[in-house]
Amino acid sequence: MLLRRLISYRSVDLIYGSHARQGLLSGISKLSQAVTLTLGPKGRHVALEYEIGRPKITKDGVTVAKYFGLPSSLEDLGARLVMTSAHEANEYAGDGTTTTTLLTYQMVKAGLELLAKGAHPIMVKRGIDAACAQAVDYLRSRTVPVTREEEILALAMVSTNHDKPLAQLIAKAVLKTGKTGLVTVEEGSTDENRLICSEGMVVNRGFSSPAFITDPGAADIRLESPLVLTLCGKITELTALLPVLEKVKASQHSLVIVAEDVDAATQSALLVNLKNKTVTTCLVLYPGIGWNRDMIEDISCFTAAKSFSKLQTESEEQLLKAELSDLGSARRVTIEENQSTWFGGAGNTKSRISELSRQLDIATMAEETSVLKERIKRLSGKMAVLEIGLKGGAVQMGETRDKVVDCLNAVKSGVEEGLLPGGGVAFLYASRHLVPPESQPELLSGFRVLKNALQVPFLTLLQHSGVGLYVLADLLEQSNEDLGVDILTGTVCDLIQAGIVDSARVTRQSLQTACSLAGMVLTTEAAVVRLRAYTPAPLQHYRKEAF
Repeated sequence: MLLRRLISYRSVDLIYGSHARQGLLSGISKLSQAVTLTLGPKGRHVALEYEIGRPKITKDGVTVAKYFGLPSSLEDLGARLVMTSAHEANEYAGDGTTTTTLLTYQMVKAGLELLAKGAHPIMVKRGIDAACAQAVDYLRSRTVPVTREEEILALAMVSTNHDKPLAQLIAKAVLKTGKTGLVTVEEGSTDENRLICSEGMVVNRGFSSPAFITDPGAADIRLESPLVLTLCGKITELTALLPVLEKVKASQHSLVIVAEDVDAATQSALLVNLKNKTVTTCLVLYPGIGWNRDMIEDISCFTAAKSFSKLQTESEEQLLKAELSDLGSARRVTIEENQSTWFGGAGNTKSRISELSRQLDIATMAEETSVLKERIKRLSGKMAVLEIGLKGGAVQMGETRDKVVDCLNAVKSGVEEGLLPGGGVAFLYASRHLVPPESQPELLSGFRVLKNALQVPFLTLLQHSGVGLYVLADLLEQSNEDLGVDILTGTVCDLIQAGIVDSARVTRQSLQTACSLAGMVLTTEAAVVRLRAYTPAPLQHYRKEAF
């Protein structure tokens, strides 16, 4: 009887063979139709209705994919397979969800047509994999390293659909923070977009309890100009904190407490104060094991806070005598579940970095060396906050934010790995370099599948822009592989010189992810899906009347 209560039994449906693959294709097709609309500078927007919260209009493919869902279990499974893989590619490369989805759909569609004619799925998959390896080699050979500011601006211009003021802000943010810096995107309080650059650091600890979040619709805590209390020990009595809390309240600041531990009664009292709007506080806990105490001291240095004693009795005695001058400060702190971002600390980290560098020179253990390098990188990091202006309203702000996040990711990956000619021509020219091995004629069908799929992104951009498809044949016949179509003007030009470029990492990762996923779908022989039953919602506020 206990077992039946613990386990929830749900019916499943088993679907085999071509019926399973066609169902998956149907879901992938519907996802591709919705996401592909956003491709390119003349792509369209997609309106999203959320069950909770305000609606949204976006041109960001990954946002559309995250929202997607279908009533059919099998179709939804196909769509979610692509969504998951595209999201992972987006996490690694920073962009490319739309291209990944489009390539996957084209290859699965063409592959299933071959299977219906008698082709073996394993041979088709091997052909796609072999062709993908050749295409990746071609893309790597065509990659141009990013060495000039103009090239960074060109990447930003393409990713923002040629919004020059926004592209200039993003390029400036990347140049200011460098390869290892962090750029965050937030909703601003003014009409115009603006960029704020400063020292910053990210630590791998978040809030001790989600109850510290005061905004019901938020997943993080954002504190402006907070004071910072750091303690290498445990707080066991609220009385030790009361003098500090009174002084913080009088100063009308918020307070971030960084400590090894705080007892449950003290945390509950802080939450009560927060609920009553007495003092806005948040706890960030670093358990006193390993290198955590050193991390607390790094935060002390960054914020110019006094690091209180490691001894329990001494720390609480010191807290009773603490003054506001013993507390650190930062321009802004954003605290999430598993990490916190510290921006514009009041401290000077140069001496701390010098000390850690000396420790690194004499370190012998691999773990110690790794931790010291990470701490030095964290303390010397640059940060920038790009605030999205309120002009245009909340819906416009959300669309701009999605665009900026995509652009930042694409630009950063381009700076790290280089760039390629944009406008879909990198894939287009790669398609004519695919040569199936003569010793393995059984792979020919897979090569044809990928060759035809690689031309589709370029054709889709032409369709969105209204340019005639005759351009395809003209480009494939000429030898200059930097030539392509400026989608905005409809003219043929040298794309590198015109600044129409794509991130090499985004392009390559989109191709590899799509080929891998298409091969898996083509070799799928069965699908197990859970049956969905419609359960009507109970009627509420229904007045019963006699009839």
